[in-house]
Amino acid sequence: MTARLKIIIAMIIWGSLGIFARNIDMASSQIALLRGAIGTSFLILVLLVTKTNIDYKEIKSNLKFLLLSGFCISFNWILLFESYKYTDVSIAT
Repeated sequence: MTARLKIIIAMIIWGSLGIFARNIDMASSQIALLRGAIGTSFLILVLLVTKTNIDYKEIKSNLKFLLLSGFCISFNWILLFESYKYTDVSIAT
């Protein structure tokens, strides 16, 4: 798969996000939680399939930054999905 095709696929996925979020009858926080749960499940599946070991020592040493970044991205998603409901997808993005 070429780099150009990967960028096009990423743009299609990102561009369609607002359309789906706008038409889902759920609170923005629920959509963000579901998105996080689906992403986590996918990453766990990838780790299991590739038989990759998790370095818990590295996670423990960076725990406060991981928690802070998780909080920030969650807050960002909630605000993004809420903005999709009040304005156009292009403006919200």
